[in-house]
Amino acid sequence: MENDVGDSNFTMRTPLLVTILGDVNGGRTVDVLDLVLVTSHLAHALSYSIQETKERWDCNNTDLTGNGQHNVFDLILAAQSGATLAMRKSLP
Repeated sequence: MENDVGDSNFTMRTPLLVTILGDVNGGRTVDVLDLVLVTSHLAHALSYSIQETKERWDCNNTDLTGNGQHNVFDLILAAQSGATLAMRKSLP
């Protein structure tokens, strides 16, 4: 991990969306659609070697724990993040 990012350059061909943990579909919130997407990729392996497709990115984005596996812990993280957001929105 780099601590001094002031001298870093990064170039991408596509826009980069920085969002919250659990927002795997890029909707800028964690909702049931994110949970469905995570669930649909349970037990998948990360797919770094295949061609860049929406399916590949969806699959890779659903590994929320970053351990290279898609399992119930990824689903739990998404659900916890969504619940935390819902609680914050309901506070005055």
